[in-house]
Amino acid sequence: MDIMQETSAVAAADEGRAAHDGLAGALAFLVPGLLSLAILVDGLDTKVLAYATPLVLKEFAMSKTAFGPVLAAAAVGMVVGTPIGGWTGDRFGRKRSIVVSLLLFGLTTMLLAFVRTPLEMGILRFVSGLGFGSLTPPVFALMTELVRSRGRAFATGLLTMGFPSGAMLGAAFMLGMLSITGWRESFAVAGLLTLLLGFVIWKVVPESPEFRKESVIRHPQTEDAMSSAGKEGIFGPTYLWTSLSCAFAYVFIQFVSYCVTNWGAVVFTDAGYPLALGITAGFVYNFLAIGTTFAVALLMRRATVRTTILLCGTFTVAAIAAFSLLMLDQTDTASVPHQILLVATFGLIGAGTGAMFQVFNFLSTIAYPAHLRSTGVGFIASGGRVGGIIALMGGASCLIWARMTPAFSSSRWAALPQ
Repeated sequence: MDIMQETSAVAAADEGRAAHDGLAGALAFLVPGLLSLAILVDGLDTKVLAYATPLVLKEFAMSKTAFGPVLAAAAVGMVVGTPIGGWTGDRFGRKRSIVVSLLLFGLTTMLLAFVRTPLEMGILRFVSGLGFGSLTPPVFALMTELVRSRGRAFATGLLTMGFPSGAMLGAAFMLGMLSITGWRESFAVAGLLTLLLGFVIWKVVPESPEFRKESVIRHPQTEDAMSSAGKEGIFGPTYLWTSLSCAFAYVFIQFVSYCVTNWGAVVFTDAGYPLALGITAGFVYNFLAIGTTFAVALLMRRATVRTTILLCGTFTVAAIAAFSLLMLDQTDTASVPHQILLVATFGLIGAGTGAMFQVFNFLSTIAYPAHLRSTGVGFIASGGRVGGIIALMGGASCLIWARMTPAFSSSRWAALPQ
């Protein structure tokens, strides 16, 4: 089945729900806020080690190369944890899966305050990664099923901007904590805040009504009521193309995002630009990535999914091409207008990837029925985790190759028509 036809059909069914569908009163604002805060805390806890790395290296007397596996442990855990979180969200409930994920990485983040060796830190970061990864699918599924149909694009937009917002907040958090205490205490506080959030969500956030309905259907006495289509998995004939195409797209989007956010400053400094310019470009990238989220949510209310994907994808590729062409021009790296253009095009890449994240996050939540939604989101998101690891592992090799062949870049620039 064509992915756009399938998605349109599901969306049309959602729009036809009763008017009372969704949260009411204060919960209509409180619950989306708490779920968005869960993703924000996920981003904060994921990045705190990156900000504390110089202090950890000094205490353990380690080289950057030797510490690399410790940093990568969380990413590996996220690859494993994401599909697990999708499955548990459909099997045991969105709310339970969310709370367990928060407790898992909240507790292990607290325990980082007591590690004595890099091996202990690596093990805890891997377990934390399981929690980081398993949180995303049930959160997106629950948000989709609790808010009203017309507000779902904006609801997924809140979640989409949560992780980069948490990463940015993590920098401010670590700056504040390290000014008054050490890195160990910073991890303890971050973990404690995560545990408190898990308790609040358990007490306040309701379980998905769609999951409760599916739980009744899965009961042995009523299982015969399920149709053969209802028993179909995410790799069945109806959903196979959706699952594979969205996962592949997520690999590309996350690959670009990880390359830019993790290696962007290195690209600038290797090309002869000041480090401050690379840091500024990184801030603009994240700012525009967050800012485009709601713009795309508005666009999706007026345009088809296919049109939105084509527009956002074309914009992203064009931004990458424009930045690459500007980087090839090394005639005057001190030129202020040239530097402004570099930062601007770098930021436009963030706008494009942020838009693509929003489109496919929304698409993954509405393309599956309730009993497959969390699993489907988990599989698609796991593609992004793989793309991130490829970027982390392959980015350095690409930069080394580029530094070894400066004549290649110069010759390609000279060959362009004037």
